[in-house]
Amino acid sequence: MNDLFATDFRDELSKHNFYNAVYSQDVIWTENHLKAGYNPNKCIGDAGWVDSKPLKVLSEGLETTYRHKIEDNIDYTFNNDVIILNLLIKYSV
Repeated sequence: MNDLFATDFRDELSKHNFYNAVYSQDVIWTENHLKAGYNPNKCIGDAGWVDSKPLKVLSEGLETTYRHKIEDNIDYTFNNDVIILNLLIKYSV
């Protein structure tokens, strides 16, 4: 099995893929990008500079996700967006 963080694998990752991981709330790919050394403050989305901050990309989704569900008293601790937010904080966003 290939080492997940080998140089050839890191070459396949890109800032756009990092954006896609955050935007789609893919916890595993987001964490893989951060572990591989990607800047937690920089990504490249489809809209250019507007999508250049992972925290901004994630926070836009948080507003639409929780705006209508706040009153339900649901524990969101294990939602992918909360996990990704914690990962970005862990890697010094």
